[in-house]
Amino acid sequence: MNGDKYIIENRSDRCVRCLVINERHPNILQYKETAYGCYSKNTFDICFDINGDAPLYSLFRVNTSPIKCPFNGPYLFSYSKGINECRDPLSEIGECTDDKRLLLKFKACADVYGSESRVEELECIAEWKESNNKYLVGKLHHSSATSHEDKFRCFVIEKNNSDPIESYNIGQSGDASCDGLFSPRDGLRTFKIRKTNRIEPKCDFPNWLVDNRHWKTLDNRQKYDFSGGKTFIVTNERGDNVERHSKCIESDDISFLYKFNASRFVLHTTLGCKSGFTCLHAYLREERIVELQMGKIVPHFAEACSVQNFNPATTRFTTLTTFDHNTRECYLKGIFSIRSKLAHYGITNHRINNSNYSRLVSFLDSRFICQEKSLRLKSNCDDQDQFQFSCSNDNRVKNLKCRGGWRENNTQWFLVSFIEKFNYEYCISLNMLTNEIKMIPNSHFCFRENHQTFDKSGTLNNQVFGFDQLSNNGVPTPVVSFNLINEGK
Repeated sequence: MNGDKYIIENRSDRCVRCLVINERHPNILQYKETAYGCYSKNTFDICFDINGDAPLYSLFRVNTSPIKCPFNGPYLFSYSKGINECRDPLSEIGECTDDKRLLLKFKACADVYGSESRVEELECIAEWKESNNKYLVGKLHHSSATSHEDKFRCFVIEKNNSDPIESYNIGQSGDASCDGLFSPRDGLRTFKIRKTNRIEPKCDFPNWLVDNRHWKTLDNRQKYDFSGGKTFIVTNERGDNVERHSKCIESDDISFLYKFNASRFVLHTTLGCKSGFTCLHAYLREERIVELQMGKIVPHFAEACSVQNFNPATTRFTTLTTFDHNTRECYLKGIFSIRSKLAHYGITNHRINNSNYSRLVSFLDSRFICQEKSLRLKSNCDDQDQFQFSCSNDNRVKNLKCRGGWRENNTQWFLVSFIEKFNYEYCISLNMLTNEIKMIPNSHFCFRENHQTFDKSGTLNNQVFGFDQLSNNGVPTPVVSFNLINEGK
C-alpha cells in the first residue's frame, strides 16, 4: 500500500496488479486498475501503466443509511434519452416528507419516442464534488428495478447560473457506475430541472388546536405538531422522522353540527413522497382531547371533501391527547362485577379463540391471574380519578387513572392510563343503556360501533374500521368487551 495505491497478488499464478482506490464518500469507493496482463514484480512502478482513460469502477455500499438529497421539490423538468427532449408536458419532482428521497413523476410526450408516464423514487446515498460538478449516487426504486445493479445510478449535477430561478442540468448513468460521466451531456438520460412555486398555506388552524401545539396519539407512536399555526407535521415517537406534512388551504367552522367545537379543512398534504389534497374534520372533545378524521389524498382541491374521498360516517378517527400528566374525575362511579362476552368479531385465517376475559386479564397484566367471579372494578370511589381493578380472593389490584372523556348520545368515552405507563392512554367506550364496555388495547383510536363493516365471509373490513395496529404475529388486535354489574356506590 502506498497512499491510494494498492498492489494485490493472484495466489494461483503469482501475478500482481495495481489498484488506485479513492473514497469519494463513506458510501462510495472508486478505483482504476492496470490493464489485463501478468506483472511479476511486486513494485508500485506498475501503477504508472494505468492509463488516464482506463475504466473507472465504482463500489456502492449496499446496507447503509441514505443522506440528505442536494435539493428537494417541487421542480419541473424536461428529460431526454439521447435524441429528442420531452418537455411538453413538463415532468415533476414532488416534495417528500423525508429529505433523503425525491419523487420523479415522468410524463409522456406525444412527439417523443421512448418517453413514458412513470414514477421513480430516488433514495440519495452519497454526494461529492469534482471540479465544477457535483456527483450524486442514489437508488432508483420503480417497478422494473429488482436488483442492486438495476437500482444504483450515478448522477452528475451542474448548476445553471444563467437562470435567475434555481435550475440544474443533470446527467444519469446507464448502469451502476459513474464511468464516462464527466458532464450532464454524457448521461444516458439527461434532465433539465427548474424550481417551481410551492403550495403555500392560506388559512389558520383554530386556537383549540394551536394553543396546545403538541399532541400525541393514544399509543404514543406519533406526535402532531401544530406550532406552525397554518401547518402541522406528524412525526414518529422520537420526533426524528417526519411522516406527514399538511398545510391549511381552506377551513370552515362546523361546530353548529355538533355540541362541541368542530372544524372542516381542506389540506395540502405530503405523506412520504405522495402529495395532494385531503379533507380533515377536527373535533375538540375536551380540553386535552381532540379527534381527527382524514380522507384520501387526491390530486384536485375540489375533490378532497367529496363523499367518494371522505365520508365522516365511516372514516376512522384518530384520538389525540396532550403531553401533560393531568387526571380527571372518572365519569363512571361505583363498584362493579364483570361479566365477559365471547368475541363475535371473526377474522378470516387468523381466528382468535381466547375469550374476552382472557384478553382483559392480558391487558391488565399477564401475571394478573384472577377468576372472573372474583374480579371487581372500582371507579371514582376513594379518589375521583380512581379506576381500579381488584381480585377479591387475594387482594391484588391494578390501578389506572382517568384522563378525561366526552359523551355522544348514549355512549360515554373516557381515557385511562396505568400509573406505571402514564404516557400511554386507553380509550374506553361505555354504552350507557347496556352498561357494556368495549375497548381496543394498544390502539390510536376509540371503538365505534357504527364504524364496523364486514365482508361476506364475516371478516372485519380493515380499511373502514382501521385495524392497522397489528400484534407481533400479524393478527389485528381484537376488541375487549365486557358488561358491568353494579354492586353499590
